Amino acid sequence: MTIEALLKQPQRISRDLVNLVSKRLIADRLFVRGTPEQVAGGAMQYQESESIYLDTDVVEEIAAGANWPRTTWIEAIKSEVVRQYGLEVLITNLMIRRHQMDQVTRGERKLANNLVRFIDTKAFALLEDTSKGQNTYASAAAWTIAGTDIIFEVAKAQSLIESQDNGYDGFQNATMILNTARRDNLLNNTVLRAALPREKSDGQIQTGMMAPFLGLKEILFSSRVTATKAIIMDTGVAGTIADERPDASEGFIAYDPGPGFAPVYVKVYEHPESKGQVVAAGRWPAMALTDPKAVTVITGI
Repeated sequence: MTIEALLKQPQRISRDLVNLVSKRLIADRLFVRGTPEQVAGGAMQYQESESIYLDTDVVEEIAAGANWPRTTWIEAIKSEVVRQYGLEVLITNLMIRRHQMDQVTRGERKLANNLVRFIDTKAFALLEDTSKGQNTYASAAAWTIAGTDIIFEVAKAQSLIESQDNGYDGFQNATMILNTARRDNLLNNTVLRAALPREKSDGQIQTGMMAPFLGLKEILFSSRVTATKAIIMDTGVAGTIADERPDASEGFIAYDPGPGFAPVYVKVYEHPESKGQVVAAGRWPAMALTDPKAVTVITGI
């Protein structure tokens, strides 16, 4: 395909960006995917869950023929505005004339990397902001010390989530997110080495990827997480991310990646000074913690 043909198909550029972003973006894996209707008008309204129970408890047996007691629940309605995240790059006339597709591919990759870095940074800033009400405690010892009992630390974090009446059943499908620098600390931890199998062909010693333990669904690593913090969360209820659709008149087009993935909107237009074609790409997401007690932030690791 020539560059001219590619620039006439912004949906194909959007598909390329979705493929690049989905491989690395962590934010979409941590939050429940909302719908564009939730952010219509530029803001997402949500109710922050405070308990899985009603305001009044069952206090006595109901006699035959008697009226059943009626109760309610109250949850504060909050809102989170839609944020606009995007960049644009110039595909110069010289690149088009010389058919420098490698430059275009490199531009797409860098554009995707910037989107991933920015959105993930915002997501982790939200998760680490313990003023939202997340569970938090300080680790008994730094995880950089090979003998630190990381198993105990993770178990404590999960028990804090389970005790908050948010429906989480301990040691069941939580996700742990750490800074990339902490991967080696997990692999070198003597407590984990002694507890986890080492002879398996798909084990962490052979693959270099840390095997989940204590019922963790997965362990994710990102350089966007603060190096001295560990985030453990129930990704099924903790938060919501929803993307607003741009209006058709704005000229953005997106490839539909299917359920569980967010589209990247793309617009191609001619440079005002006729220097080439401009490729703009971005997203309009709103992120909110709907169940902050489904998150535990361990500090001082």
